Amino acid sequence: MVIHENRRWFGDAAVRLDVLVVHGGNTTAEYAPTTFSFPRVGDGDRLPIGDGGLLLFHGRPKWFLSMFVAVSRDKPQASPLAELVQDVVTSEPATTLQAQALTLATGVPDPQMLAMAWQSALLVGDSMLNALRRETGASIGVYRDSWLRGKDGWGVGRHPASGLLTAKDLAFAFEIVEEPE
Repeated sequence: MVIHENRRWFGDAAVRLDVLVVHGGNTTAEYAPTTFSFPRVGDGDRLPIGDGGLLLFHGRPKWFLSMFVAVSRDKPQASPLAELVQDVVTSEPATTLQAQALTLATGVPDPQMLAMAWQSALLVGDSMLNALRRETGASIGVYRDSWLRGKDGWGVGRHPASGLLTAKDLAFAFEIVEEPE
């Protein structure tokens, strides 16, 4: 992950990486929020995450997988994403998603119900991104994507296949790995 512009006029800045993974689990929609902080990041710097990368989610989604990534300047008093998500998961889109996920858990879903649950997951992610913007200010970069089990095969593989994705002043790559059962 490379930060092209850290949003500070001169020198290094503290940067935070927030990731929310929302997935249709077996009986509920599940949320995996994570916040990482990196001090002293300059323009053009790679975040010091090591050769193995960062584990952002470990689990077994049942119907869909949605990922939201936001990089912004870190503020000393800023709340971690897990705290911000607490307000989001009690919102109307999140409670609707929970109800739809319970319906999906009963068996093979009706395509319309699956689409509604997936849309609710996107609304939850967008609500999280808005809460994060209020907490941290302008973002360095924001990325979101979603995959379905059948149609997309969970998005297993490297994204992008080569090179880096660019989102505003952020460039990065990630990999989705499916573990054997």
